[in-house]
Amino acid sequence: MQITPDGGIVNTLGNIPESEITGAELELQALIAGNLFIAANFGIIDSEITTVSEENSALLGNELPLAEDINMSGMVR
Repeated sequence: MQITPDGGIVNTLGNIPESEITGAELELQALIAGNLFIAANFGIIDSEITTVSEENSALLGNELPLAEDINMSGMVR
């Protein structure tokens, strides 16, 4: 996102040169009573932008966009 001289905001899209991502994931599956199957998944992610271009220096140290801190899913079949 950039602010223009007249105060407007312009969204821009670009690549982040370097970032760090660490995390863990836990998955559980169980077959219960013959035909009943359940599954659950839990994950945590820690992300950080470590290198940016000069014009994007405000992004340095931020989390990666669209990298959720916590994610969960489940299934019953």
